[in-house]
Amino acid sequence: MTANMPSIRVLVVENQPIMLDALKHILDEQEDMALIGALFNTDTLIEAVVKTKPHIILLNLEVSLPVIKAILKAARETSSLPAQVIMFCVQDSVSYVWMVLTAGVSAYLNTTETADELLKGIRAVARGESYVNKIMHEAEAAEDFKLESDLTPRQIEVIRQVARGKTNEEIAANLFIRVSTVKKHVSGALTKLGADNRTEAGYRAKQLGLLNERLDGAAAGSAGGAGKRRRRPRVNKRKSSTGSQQRRNSRAR
Repeated sequence: MTANMPSIRVLVVENQPIMLDALKHILDEQEDMALIGALFNTDTLIEAVVKTKPHIILLNLEVSLPVIKAILKAARETSSLPAQVIMFCVQDSVSYVWMVLTAGVSAYLNTTETADELLKGIRAVARGESYVNKIMHEAEAAEDFKLESDLTPRQIEVIRQVARGKTNEEIAANLFIRVSTVKKHVSGALTKLGADNRTEAGYRAKQLGLLNERLDGAAAGSAGGAGKRRRRPRVNKRKSSTGSQQRRNSRAR
């Protein structure tokens, strides 16, 4: 990368010419960004990712989960510094936003957001952070996302391993416990996190700060017991049907 080369390379997928012109204008005004390509659909996106090696893929299309996963896979495999995907759509369904974020999308923004909010999201993701707009913040305040029950220390250890993509066998070896015990802890963590699968559980744990190693200990108390124990993030304990619980148990494997 040369000294005068913008640090954030952005590839845009946008099927509306007017919106594309607006995005190009916004990005061109930023000294730390460059629009390196623009596509009207995802048909040639993987090829474009290989050719241009973007840092950010700004996807302004509502696409299916398989397409999102294919894009993310291509982004991971085509560069030593994988491109991060930002969804920038009109869709404001919490379930859709949750679906794409748990699939691995780094940020979600609605097209009603301001240009400043979009740029803030791009820069946050370029720094390696996740970013969501007010839709998900509102969702986290809703009853389904309230934090009502603590994960046990062992469940936190296990879910950290899950978030790193470890198998049950690898987790058992790393923590010196039985595979059957790992499955039990994964199943319990899925229930408490309100997650239906391991990917969703890992993302939810990240959002709650459970992947931060500093959560392992209590806050240090001063002499005389004046210090207070650090409260762990509280996580949602959803009531689920027998069928739902069985699905979680099967996905713990």
